[in-house]
Amino acid sequence: MINKVITLLVSLVIFNPIFGHSKDIGMIVVEENLNVYEYPSISSNIITTLKAGFFVVYNPELINKNLADKYGEWVYINTGVYKNPAKGEDIIFGWARKSGVAKPDDFERVTNFESFKVIGSMGDSYYNYSFYKDGTYIRYNEKGKKIRGRVFKKGVVFLARDSTPTDSKYYLYNLFVLDNEGYYNFSCEDENGQLVRIKSKIYSSSYSLENLTNDYHILTGDNVNVRAEASTNSAVLLKLKKGARVKILKRSDVTFTISDRTAKWVYIDTGVKDKKGNTIKGWVVDIYLDEEE
Repeated sequence: MINKVITLLVSLVIFNPIFGHSKDIGMIVVEENLNVYEYPSISSNIITTLKAGFFVVYNPELINKNLADKYGEWVYINTGVYKNPAKGEDIIFGWARKSGVAKPDDFERVTNFESFKVIGSMGDSYYNYSFYKDGTYIRYNEKGKKIRGRVFKKGVVFLARDSTPTDSKYYLYNLFVLDNEGYYNFSCEDENGQLVRIKSKIYSSSYSLENLTNDYHILTGDNVNVRAEASTNSAVLLKLKKGARVKILKRSDVTFTISDRTAKWVYIDTGVKDKKGNTIKGWVVDIYLDEEE
């Protein structure tokens, strides 16, 4: 069972705003609370500390090659952190241990994982992930499209990589860090452009994932009754045609039989609006639904 914190960073690595030059190499902090020093020595001043999962930039042209060779276990990085965020003052550059950062290609495939689900939103961003024991996942985007991917790891950071590219032909990398509090923190930029973490809840294998569904299905039956309650004696709110696209919000644990088939009631958002402009929500039987591909 997972009782961990998930720090989920939904970002396109290629579009990170601190990239600026052709020689810039995007890297990910893979050590929690990575110290950045004024000089390549742990006895020098610590000028900032970075959270695992944050992006930094390494540019080999920013320092003398002889210096880089001399301090081969160190990297000189653009942290993306402003000295005074409110005033937008200069970004902090400094030295970090090379073992504390990695490129996305350095992450290794995970094949022994845990089953858990994360659902939520932050501003205009929506996230709905189901992770599985073999290190794969399925996520749904804002349009309800199902996207598959695989999990990789380096240091304390997990990287969820979609198996197919986005419309812009780039692969989406989603990062998360596990610890022991039972929540996950969604990373986003604050009003000053600084990465911050917002704490939220994780649904793990200790919960019924069936009761946490929030995905889209297609109606396979015709003229299916949508009812006010999970009962055939309940009032019919409307009838849906075959092929209608609906979103499952939750499932009932109560099972019953229809024509020798075991069925459950599911609570759906039909997407059909009432006279007040609100979408009609109600109960249907799950044997009339197929998961959207």
